[in-house]
Amino acid sequence: TPTPEPQTINVGGQEVGLSLPDRLQGALDTPYAQHYLGLFPNVVNGNVTVMLDFDPKDSQALRENINFWVLDADSLRRVVAGGRPEDYDLATGTFVTAGPDEGKLRADFNASGRAEYTLIIYNNSAVPATYSVQVIGAGLADTIGQTLSITP
Repeated sequence: TPTPEPQTINVGGQEVGLSLPDRLQGALDTPYAQHYLGLFPNVVNGNVTVMLDFDPKDSQALRENINFWVLDADSLRRVVAGGRPEDYDLATGTFVTAGPDEGKLRADFNASGRAEYTLIIYNNSAVPATYSVQVIGAGLADTIGQTLSITP
């Protein structure tokens, strides 16, 4: 497996290097499959962008049923208690309609302080899918091994 590039986090004027990748890839093979990833901003009170690309692109069912949610600690607690993620998410992907990222799902949100977030990638269709996710302004952590790192 490739070694991820270190992410730098500015903490009170000091930079702390973390070895978190900014790109991961995975597969959602079964209906209603979900992957839970840690999202750790490397900016304090700044913008974070999440981009999700998926295959096969020619499946309308997949296009209408694959996406992601970004949750903070409070919204994750509410989801664990039985709430629907779409009721508590801070950001969810919307389709990019033009440019080099056309056909991908993108969301931007403002990271608050040094908060940690949860990224849930889901496929609510019966079409098996592969995906790649990229973040700008953050690193990704997969503590249970659902994904693979991607070298830039």
